[in-house]
This record gives sequence, structure tokens and C-alpha cells, in this order.
Amino acid sequence: MIIKGEGHIRIIKRIKNKIKKLFYNKGYDSKLIYNGVEGRAVIPPRKNASTLPRSSPYKRRIIGFIKIIYEVLWKVNNNYSLRWNVGIYFSEIKRMFSEIMRAVKPENIVQEMILEVYFYNEHNKLREGY
Repeated sequence: MIIKGEGHIRIIKRIKNKIKKLFYNKGYDSKLIYNGVEGRAVIPPRKNASTLPRSSPYKRRIIGFIKIIYEVLWKVNNNYSLRWNVGIYFSEIKRMFSEIMRAVKPENIVQEMILEVYFYNEHNKLREGY
């Protein structure tokens, strides 16, 4: 499940102290996300990314580094390939339980997601035993 927009930013702000690194693709290249996690975002900037003062200071640092070196080296230095591990994990959960959340209230949606992750992990433990 991909949450975009204001709801996504609210979630990041609520858990930002627990985030060590936040891996996203270029579609999430925004000042709000960079500032929301205070420099712990690993997001390759878009081709037309701005280094103007109104941009995030964290984002400007990344863009400056990429212009000096290049994007491939930046991705290697920041372990950007780890993002695929998360993508694979959520893809497997969606295949097992579907992408549709049945709950409506935000607190119940979170509870449903936690249960799906729990049952997915339990399923994998059973599969390892054989």
C-alpha cells in the first residue's frame, strides 16, 4: 500500500524518531519528506531537481554531491539497493493478503497491517521448517 500526500507526511512525522534511513524512489522527491526525516532520506533527486535556497538543505547536499560525482556512486554509497528488499517484502504480503484494506478507521487500518505482517512472518517460519 503506497500512501501519498499529506497522510504520508503525517505518518513520517509520527515515527521520524524511529527511522534510521528512509528509502524511496524519485517519485517521493519532495522537500517535505527530506525535512520530515531530517537528512535520513535516501531518495535520488529528479533530473530537474532544484538547488535553490527554498529547497531542503538535506536535498541540496545530495544534489550537490550527485553533480560533483554522479548518481550511481551516490546510490552505492547510500545502499540504495536495499530499497528493493522492502519492496519484495511488501509485494509478497500483498500477494498473500491482497492490496485491499478492509478496515476504514485509521487505527484499524494500522491494526490490520500489523496482523498481516505478523501472519506473513509466521507463515515464513513454518515454511522454513520443511
